[in-house]
Amino acid sequence: MSADEHPFLLAAAGLYLLSALLCHGRWPMRGDRAGRWGMAVAAAGCGLHAAAIALCIVAARHWVLTELRATLLLVGWAIPATYLIALRRAPIGLATIAMTLAAAAVFGALAVPAQPLGQTVDHPWFFVVHVTAAVAGYAAFSLAFCCTVAYLVQEALLKRKRLVGFSQRLPSLEAADAMGARLAALGFVLWTLMIATGALLAWLEVGEWWSWTPKQTWSLLTWTAYAAYTHLRTIGDYRGRRTVLILAVGFVCAGLTYLLAGYLGDPYHPFHSS
Repeated sequence: MSADEHPFLLAAAGLYLLSALLCHGRWPMRGDRAGRWGMAVAAAGCGLHAAAIALCIVAARHWVLTELRATLLLVGWAIPATYLIALRRAPIGLATIAMTLAAAAVFGALAVPAQPLGQTVDHPWFFVVHVTAAVAGYAAFSLAFCCTVAYLVQEALLKRKRLVGFSQRLPSLEAADAMGARLAALGFVLWTLMIATGALLAWLEVGEWWSWTPKQTWSLLTWTAYAAYTHLRTIGDYRGRRTVLILAVGFVCAGLTYLLAGYLGDPYHPFHSS
């Protein structure tokens, strides 16, 4: 990453945090006007974020998808982009959580030291589909986790009978549960596509479908967690706190897949240090 995109990324992260504050409704304005401005500010941040990614691609002269910093930037952009497309009509308190998470991803990318590029692949289009499915899946799982946080916060506020302020900006328990389920289903489909294209890419590149590397193993564990969640909701008709907590476990598995597995000697998904 060059220095050219740093101002764009810092501005994008700042706009995400400002959007979170506006959608929270405490500062610098209140009411529906704050929510509208919050979404506009988030869209501006998403645009600057996209411009920074474009500068990264131009500077590297190809898709830089094999280092931690680049993938953090992509996931950090996909979270607000997906929110603005799919959840723009959701209660704006949810945006407070989502935009804070997006800002954290950007700051995390800026804090990660520069890394050497990974080796190239002989089938780049399969690789792009594989990584795109992974990034979109991480974004969907992240937003499902935001719904989990919203559910737990709303539940705590209701128990304390704090029915004004931020509670009014959060989705109801039923709405948070339903939105989390839809996002988890989307992420599950994308994750399945990611695993399938990864297995095909491995066969094309090294001649074996599956080798139980750390990334593959944790990806399968993540898939299993969300498969269990989907099964409990559709077959077992589970709802509410029990399934929401499974979403939280799934998100932890996804986070470990993303961050931890790359440092455990995975030959195909390494995160090198500089």
